[in-house]
Amino acid sequence: MSKQGCYHPLCPLKGTTNTAANDNTPTLADDTIRTANTISVHMFGDASFRRRVYHLAQSSNLPFFKIGSVLCIRRSALDRFIAAQEDRRSNDDSKRK
Repeated sequence: MSKQGCYHPLCPLKGTTNTAANDNTPTLADDTIRTANTISVHMFGDASFRRRVYHLAQSSNLPFFKIGSVLCIRRSALDRFIAAQEDRRSNDDSKRK
């Protein structure tokens, strides 16, 4: 198995992501970001924004799930969510012109 690693410089998972043996698709365990602190590092670059993660989980369509009481999110789902938000924003901006 090859190592890809998280691309974010502050991510505690940096350099630990393994890929499946026959393709470049990350395994479920490697694609899952656990805890609001780690999610906030991935999204905002700082663990101090964890309350914002909880707020987004409750007030938006953030694609999260819980394992027990631990907030989790798939990195791939989060990246798609962010891209969709960017697309929505650019479409709104183009309609205003």
